[in-house]
Amino acid sequence: KMGGLFDKSAKDEDSGPQNESIHFFGPASCCGAGGGNHSGNWGNGMLQDLLTDNTFFGFDETNTMPVGQNRYNNLEFYFGDTWKAKKNLTLELGVRYSLLFEPTDARDRISGFLPSAYDPSRPATDPCNGLVVPKGTNPCADIPGASTPEEFSNRSLRKNSYKNLAPRFGVAWDVFSNGKTAIRGGFGQFYLRERTSPYFASLTVNSPFAKTIAGERLLNGTAFAGLTAASNGSPRFGLSPEAGTPYSIQFNASVGQQLFRDTVVEVGYVGNRARKQLTHNDVNQVLDQNRLAAAFSTDANSVNALRPYSNYGSIYQFERNGRADYDSLQVLFRTRFSANSQLQAAYTFSKSKADFGLNDSSGGSSAFAVLNRNDRGLDFAESDINRPHIFVANAIYNFPSFKDSNAFVQTIAGGWEFATIVRVTSGNSLTPALNATGISNYNPLDPNGAVQAFSGGITGFGSGVANQRPIRVEGVPCTLEGTKGSFLNPAAWTLIGYKIGETVPNKTTCLGPPTKNVDFSLYKNFAPAFLTESFFGEAARIQLRFEMFNAFNTPQFIGSLPITYYSGQVQCGNAVCSPSNNTITAVRQADNSFGPNARTTNFGIASATTGGREIQYAVKFYF
Repeated sequence: KMGGLFDKSAKDEDSGPQNESIHFFGPASCCGAGGGNHSGNWGNGMLQDLLTDNTFFGFDETNTMPVGQNRYNNLEFYFGDTWKAKKNLTLELGVRYSLLFEPTDARDRISGFLPSAYDPSRPATDPCNGLVVPKGTNPCADIPGASTPEEFSNRSLRKNSYKNLAPRFGVAWDVFSNGKTAIRGGFGQFYLRERTSPYFASLTVNSPFAKTIAGERLLNGTAFAGLTAASNGSPRFGLSPEAGTPYSIQFNASVGQQLFRDTVVEVGYVGNRARKQLTHNDVNQVLDQNRLAAAFSTDANSVNALRPYSNYGSIYQFERNGRADYDSLQVLFRTRFSANSQLQAAYTFSKSKADFGLNDSSGGSSAFAVLNRNDRGLDFAESDINRPHIFVANAIYNFPSFKDSNAFVQTIAGGWEFATIVRVTSGNSLTPALNATGISNYNPLDPNGAVQAFSGGITGFGSGVANQRPIRVEGVPCTLEGTKGSFLNPAAWTLIGYKIGETVPNKTTCLGPPTKNVDFSLYKNFAPAFLTESFFGEAARIQLRFEMFNAFNTPQFIGSLPITYYSGQVQCGNAVCSPSNNTITAVRQADNSFGPNARTTNFGIASATTGGREIQYAVKFYF
């Protein structure tokens, strides 16, 4: 058999729901240029100023609402054949060719940062320095003093891949030709259309498509102060331009054995290797030789000066170089017993590892960003969907019908049906993290306890997201036992011994809340003669249903726990932390003193459940 597929897809989506609206903030912490008595205390005239229209608030405003108009086409062909090599041996052979054209924007209002187009001699105010745009366009033409962006070879900002040939192979062997023992195996390569969200959430909001102004103003708009010049922004996102379609290689092998009539057990191995997956990293991360200086920089501009493209801050580039591995042992037991009754149970023991977020569906920068783009191995660990143990069982039992009894007994005792589903699984893997600039430098020699943030983060990479990590303490269990709702053990990680601007810990994980759930249902079927002999037919019946979800009211804690390990002050011995004294020796503790035990408020503590027991009643009419 053979066939083909061609489809055209279109999707329009707002790129920022808060754009083209005025954002207010302050007033106490931001404003003073416009006058007014608002020094930070609402009791010092600020409330009166607000009521009398004399309070200046900080604000910013964007001139447009960017809208992505995503368009892409798919063209695929496939060929497959079934070959019965022997009476008890069947082969499945096939191949699929996939041409998944890269997305475009219907109006070509996208741009990306291309390192080779960056000119270090240009001023930081140039919003188009280093930009690459769709072929035949120049959105910077009317911006005074802006560079001319580089035109890409197509409208997608990424080359199309024409080499996506995917083979498929399967085998089924009836070992003894008696239908009781079967060996099966399969191998296949699968190309996929990745998510297009980066075009909506990133490339359409890149410079120079939205112009922003900021400053201070009265709420009624009659007076302004401290206004900045309107800015077209700067490059914040980009695409790697090389061709390459994400794909996975899937393979499996299993043995199935009929133990006795209507009872089968299957044991198999299932694996997956995903390659060229969409990831993102800071293409403008601080140079390795500058990390120590960046960590101790006092502001963002100082950090940017130590980046390779020093006019800008973090620039997150979407690349196709992510990898993920999955290996599992899977066991299935299935049997039928009595009249229309059955039991099925499945167990999976597996490990999923990746160097990117398999659950990451965002199109912007996130905590799943690779920490060090020059050493991706640091991020290859248990993935965010990793659940080592999964057990699921279901059963349906039909009670005796008492057909040979009188009508009263049949009505009362017959027609009962019981069903249950049991699910017991490990929690998914979680990675403790540190906020981008959440750690600060405490000076023990200053009588006022002066604090200075590490503007480049304690790794010194200048990360703009929460992808920095504490150090894993070897030998200490990462989970807490016996404390309901608390799952991660703070003692399993530390910042003690961390060399600011030098240390880069490997990604480590720990399992979150497990699932232990039992649902069951009890049904009573009635098939009175007036129904079965009516025009509804002999299959007509009424069913009363009693169903319980989470029948034993077991707390099912939500797996998305707080994973920020620590955000606070650190010390480096008896002197202030500095480039020559950069080893952390103490952190702020729960009692506000300094010591080895970080004040990890809410770390690893569940704050919600999926809900308690639910009971449902229903009546169904079948015909």
